[in-house]
Amino acid sequence: MIEVPSELLALIGVLAVLSIYLAIVIRSDFRTSDGAFDPWALIEGLVGLFLVLVMISAATLQIVVRYFDIVAFDLHWTEELGRLALVWVAFWGAACLQRIDDHIRMTVLYDYIPDMGKAVFRIIGDVTTLAVLLLIVWFGWQTARSLDIMMTIALGVPISAFAYPVPIAGALMIIYTTITLARRLSGREPAPARPEIATEV
Repeated sequence: MIEVPSELLALIGVLAVLSIYLAIVIRSDFRTSDGAFDPWALIEGLVGLFLVLVMISAATLQIVVRYFDIVAFDLHWTEELGRLALVWVAFWGAACLQRIDDHIRMTVLYDYIPDMGKAVFRIIGDVTTLAVLLLIVWFGWQTARSLDIMMTIALGVPISAFAYPVPIAGALMIIYTTITLARRLSGREPAPARPEIATEV
């Protein structure tokens, strides 16, 4: 088993603390439309911010060490760490968008149909999304499990660490889509990502 570099542990610790600080100071969207505190939104923000900071830090360290040819630091793990963080933040971000029903969608024809038809199309879209996500989670889990026996060269973690974001994020998206579908069936649309800000003219 490969020993985890002390520089990597220090970087992860610093970025974890920085993520908590920045999430509390900068982010302001942890409240629902009725003003209630949303702890899961805070967790989503913390994890997403941490992954982005890891990705940026790993890429920056790699560039600095190579550009200035700093041989005193052995940071061979930065490339793998950056790619791993990129994969995780992409799928984590997709799950976060699914929770607030804010994925990119084509509305060329949708905009011209009556409101009743729009509601039906949304429900059909949610059911189709669930069906696709179930397949993604099933095959993603099987693939990730098959990669558990192989290790990465630099970080020394299972290669499956690059594959587990697929079933994990997919499972979260199934939960979020099911909640959204239940709301739509009961006549309640999901709350917008951010409450509208009233502006005076």
